[in-house]
Amino acid sequence: MRFREIDKGLFRATRRATNVYLADRGGHGVLIDTGEPDFAPLIEQALGPHPPVRQILLTHAHYDHAGSAAVLSEILGADVFAAPADAELLRSGAWRRVAAPAPDLIGRLATRFVADRFPDRVQAVKDIRSIVSPEDIAWADARLITLPGHSAGQSGFGLPITGGKVAWMIGDAIMTVPWIREPVLYEDRQRGLVSIRLLADLVRPGDLICPGHGMPARVTNKIIDRLRKISAR
Repeated sequence: MRFREIDKGLFRATRRATNVYLADRGGHGVLIDTGEPDFAPLIEQALGPHPPVRQILLTHAHYDHAGSAAVLSEILGADVFAAPADAELLRSGAWRRVAAPAPDLIGRLATRFVADRFPDRVQAVKDIRSIVSPEDIAWADARLITLPGHSAGQSGFGLPITGGKVAWMIGDAIMTVPWIREPVLYEDRQRGLVSIRLLADLVRPGDLICPGHGMPARVTNKIIDRLRKISAR
């Protein structure tokens, strides 16, 4: 793995189609998501030339996003943060709730052959901190949004980037692979579609959408229209 710059001070690394982001907040780093459990040593190595990571933000508790959180927290001496609903799961090492695939072939296949085959547990993140309000992550200089649906406790984080724009770390609220689409599974699809509508109303042309799976996408009016169309299903 290697962190590649996608905007000034903002980096992306990927493995097995899952993204991990790193934000340089002026002398220290913030990691957004941690990938699967075996990502930890690769992430540690990739962080070598970057400022030390002091905090880890989790968009949600799923295996492929929070799997390395406990180990990286210990290695890096970093505090871990997530929304209360998902933080409660991770304190016990659980992550899975009842979920159903999105109503298309990609959703059914990805759920059956990928998500359903993940182990049911990760290493417990016993000291994880709950994000109750934006003040809980004031050190990140980030906007906090709630994006439930794919996961009950899914959060998004808006980080300021060049030109007065915002990079939106949205977990699996949407995906950009193989195109901009809804996530492949939901714990609650109706809530997930409402979250996609929230994104459509929130993002502005020139912003950067940073999904958990797929390439970051520079927002255009066409992308906003696409999000609105998905949310209306």
